[in-house]
Amino acid sequence: MLTAEDTIRALNDGRITLFFQPQISLFGQAIVGAEALVRLIDENGDIITPERFIPVIEKHHITQVLLSKIVEELCVNAPAILRKFGGLTLSINLSTLDLNRLTLPEEITEKLIQANIDTSQICIEVTESQQMQYDVVTLDILTRLRLKGFQLAIDDFGTGSSVIDHLRKVPFTELKIDRSFVKKILTCQRSQHLLTDMINMAHNQNMHVVVEGVEDQETYELVRAMDADIVQGYYFARPMPVEELLVWNMAESVT
Repeated sequence: MLTAEDTIRALNDGRITLFFQPQISLFGQAIVGAEALVRLIDENGDIITPERFIPVIEKHHITQVLLSKIVEELCVNAPAILRKFGGLTLSINLSTLDLNRLTLPEEITEKLIQANIDTSQICIEVTESQQMQYDVVTLDILTRLRLKGFQLAIDDFGTGSSVIDHLRKVPFTELKIDRSFVKKILTCQRSQHLLTDMINMAHNQNMHVVVEGVEDQETYELVRAMDADIVQGYYFARPMPVEELLVWNMAESVT
C-alpha cells in the first residue's frame, strides 16, 4: 500500500495513466466499448495497480483530485480511440464518495466539451459493493449525469446489498456482473440460474448486461447462451495502455 504522501505526490506530479480493457459485443463479436482503469506510476517508472492506492485516496478524501486527473487523461486518450474504433463507449469508475458534490456533472461535462467528446460515449460506473446511501443529493447527481447524456452502469453487481432498490431509484443503463460471481458458473448450476435471472431482470429494465471476468471459451459460450450483451475479460484482452489498444486486433487476441 502506498503512503498518503507518495500517493498525493504522484497525483500532483501527473504520474497517472489509464489502461483500457476492451468490451466485446456478443452479437457480431465486435469491440463496442473499453473500460478505462487508472494506474499510478512510481518514481522508478513502474506501474502501480489500484488496490495499492485507491484505499489511501478514499481514506484521505482526495477522490475528487483523482477523478479530475482521470477525466483529463481520458480527454487526452479518447479522441484517438474514437477515431480508431468509431462508435465506442468509454467507461470510467466513479467513487461513491464523489456523489455528494452537486457540481460533479458540470465539472465532468465541461472537460469533455472542451475536448470535443460527446457525453453519450462516456459511461460512468458506480460500484454496487460500496455502501451507497441514495439520499437526495446522490439521486440528483446521478439523474443529472443521465440527463446530460452519460450512460450509467452499476458495477460489480452481485457483491453488494439492496440491489433491487438501487435499480429502482437510479436510471442505470448498464448492469455489470462481477467477475467473482462469473467464475462460479462453470461448476455451479445454481450460479448459472442466478446469472440468467440477473440478465433477464436487467433486460426487463431496458438495461444491457456486461459480464466481467470471462477468461476462457467455455465461460464465453455459456454467457453467450444466457443472452448477455457484452463480455469483458482476459479471454479477449487484458487491460492495456492506449498505444497497445490502438493497434489491438480482436481476431489475434483470443486465447
